[in-house]
Amino acid sequence: ESAQVFVVEAEGDPELQHDFRQRALLAAGASLATALVALVVGGLRGGVMGRLVGTGWSLPLLSASALAAGAAIVALVRRRFRLARLAAGAQVTLILWGWALAQFPLIVPPGLTIDDSAAPRRVLAQTLAVLAGGAVVLIPSLWYLIKVFKTGRSPESLVDSQ
Repeated sequence: ESAQVFVVEAEGDPELQHDFRQRALLAAGASLATALVALVVGGLRGGVMGRLVGTGWSLPLLSASALAAGAAIVALVRRRFRLARLAAGAQVTLILWGWALAQFPLIVPPGLTIDDSAAPRRVLAQTLAVLAGGAVVLIPSLWYLIKVFKTGRSPESLVDSQ
């Protein structure tokens, strides 16, 4: 999926864009082969893959993931790179949801559940407060960093223009 991101980022350099496109198509083929082997072998053995394949929600989720993967490949072939990036993001999101739902309610099979592993409520509240405070510093810093590197302007010119 990362090659699809680079295809979009390489706009303006057709040779580099073509190289990333080829890599993305090869990675898509390898991912497809790996997914099929994992579904067949893992589904037969049970465990997390067995829960992924054998539950009521799995068919819609697997179908949506396959559609997203197909859309990404078709978009790459047709050189619609932004659509390919969006479809690849959807595919990764659906795969992660499938993994989480197949694990639920376990965190570490065979016996550690989410409820058993949760921290006390007080610790969770303090952690949330620290994360919120960190976001106040981190989000503007990330915005500034992206602005500097995406525009190609120096940090001084960004300060002068504001």
